[in-house]
This record gives sequence, structure tokens and C-alpha cells, in this order.
Amino acid sequence: MYSLFYVTDILLGFLETMMVIYAIFSLLVFFGVLKPYGRITSLVWGTLQTMFEPLLRPIRRYLPPMGGFDWSFLVFYLLIVLVRSLLREYGPLGQAVVLPGVAG
Repeated sequence: MYSLFYVTDILLGFLETMMVIYAIFSLLVFFGVLKPYGRITSLVWGTLQTMFEPLLRPIRRYLPPMGGFDWSFLVFYLLIVLVRSLLREYGPLGQAVVLPGVAG
């Protein structure tokens, strides 16, 4: 059971890191530092959008962009952070590992 929580934590950490890359990439495309029609840029940007748009769409249904800022990204990122912290606090990842034969 511990390994399932551990793999879930690793996958959520990977998703969290990819979301940061998505945010930085979207800012670079928005401000014109990267052109979205380049070969490598379009490949990376398309992959990131394919990965995150289906995850952000349900949040956007209830929380539309306000003032030009897309709040769905922040809500989803905080949700990932919350789930990871709950896994670590209440799951087996947060419990002390007791080694057999070691006095504690």
C-alpha cells in the first residue's frame, strides 16, 4: 500500500512541475518571447495544451477568467498541492518508518 501512495506522490509532483513549465511557457508565448508557430515551440506548446486543457476545462466552467486572468490554473495547482500535503500528512507517507530491531 505504501508503494501506491509513493507512486501517486511522484506522479502528482511530476504534474506539479509540468504545470509550472506550462505557466512559464504560456507567459513566454503571450509576451512574444517565443513564437507559437516554430517547429519545436509548437510541438512543446501543443503537448502542454493537450495535457492541461482537459484538466482545466471543468474548473473554467465554474470559474471563468476574470480581469484577463485565468484562475483555473491557480485553483488546479493549489488542488494538487493540497492532495500531496494530505497524502504526506494523513497517508502512510507521513508516518514514521519503524525499522525492525531498531530501538526507538
